[in-house]
Amino acid sequence: YRLEPVEKATPESLFERGWALTLLEGVLARLEEEYRREGKQAWMEAMRPALTSDRGALDYAEMAGKLGLTETAARVAVHRLRQRYQQLIRAEVASTVAGPEEIEAEMHHLFQALTNG
Repeated sequence: YRLEPVEKATPESLFERGWALTLLEGVLARLEEEYRREGKQAWMEAMRPALTSDRGALDYAEMAGKLGLTETAARVAVHRLRQRYQQLIRAEVASTVAGPEEIEAEMHHLFQALTNG
């Protein structure tokens, strides 16, 4: 029995992780919809891994080739995608708190729920 994994998750931490994942899924759906409305579905599909990958893990040359961009332009596009994703997360979190002074604490709580779960 000592070799069995120990479950450290509490019902509260599982709930909070579920909340955080649901929030991020909703934000991603909004971001994908924005790109679709702009006629940039292919861009979103090519750049989506940039939202969860380390910067060094991305093959910007391959991405640029898929999108018909220079590598520099692909890097700029990824930077803008990440910025917009962060803006949408912040806006979503802001809609869940009583006032602007609570946003940073709730953002911290969101990412803690993701990393501890």
